[in-house]
Amino acid sequence: MKRLIVAAVLLCFAGLISTAAVAQNFDTPEGKTTQYLRDACRDAVNGLDADDSPLTPYCYGYFVGFADLYRADQLAGGKSEGGIKRVVEVICIPSAVKVQQLIEVFVSWANKHPEQLHNPRIGGLVVAFAEAFPCEKRENP
Repeated sequence: MKRLIVAAVLLCFAGLISTAAVAQNFDTPEGKTTQYLRDACRDAVNGLDADDSPLTPYCYGYFVGFADLYRADQLAGGKSEGGIKRVVEVICIPSAVKVQQLIEVFVSWANKHPEQLHNPRIGGLVVAFAEAFPCEKRENP
């Protein structure tokens, strides 16, 4: 019995160390790439949860954060300044689209564009969504 308890404690400790190590990778240069985000989100697309994949919460957190900032940008209104377009001028995500769908769109795009995997994760995400959810061309009044 004593051996079983020691083995269980060691397994739990090993699991905590590996989960912490994976969670820390997101802020490394490699963790800031389109490839890392794609790899982290593949498990989410395949229906794995945090018990099965320690990267699934990172993936959902990243996309929920993006969705919140996108909505805040919509609510802020206003125009571009200095020739830099706002995200909502380039990407027009329908309000019915769920976070899971955003993840699926991104992973699908990243799989089709391996030449983009070394680029920053936010760049890959913006290009993927600009292609999937383009805004209609607006004419200047």
